[in-house]
Amino acid sequence: MESRRGSSVEPVNGSSSSSIDKMAVVLPVRHSVPLLLVLAATACDGYISVDGRVYARRSGDTLRPSEAFIDRDPPDTTGLVPLPGAGVWVFHNPKDTATTALHPLWVDRDSTHGSGRFHTGSVTAPARFTALLRVRRTGYQGVDALFAHDTSRHRAIVILTPERKSH
Repeated sequence: MESRRGSSVEPVNGSSSSSIDKMAVVLPVRHSVPLLLVLAATACDGYISVDGRVYARRSGDTLRPSEAFIDRDPPDTTGLVPLPGAGVWVFHNPKDTATTALHPLWVDRDSTHGSGRFHTGSVTAPARFTALLRVRRTGYQGVDALFAHDTSRHRAIVILTPERKSH
């Protein structure tokens, strides 16, 4: 019987060479099952991102509190000024939605750019939960806003009010 190039295995007892080829495919697949399980487990993670912009009220407008509009329409931002240098944190611990602990796995951070824009994004638990957006800048009242994490991408407009100056 003719031997196949590169193979020293000959068909035995009337088996065809195609059954040997099938075995050659099955063995590597069987050994890659653990790898496939690891990949499947990683693919089950969720994702959370918040894209937004921070504005400042005018210096004399100190009566209204700072506020955040997440996944909803903000008021008219005409007359507001984009605020660079604000710190933005998104806390997304699915087990303790009220926490603001700086656990590295459940917190994302960014600072606003010259246009007041920011972006946070990270892997998170594949579940629906309440997350928290925190924005701070020296000279302004900070804001903490809870929001429902029920989609992977969120949008936010934040309006910070200047701190009242004591006389």
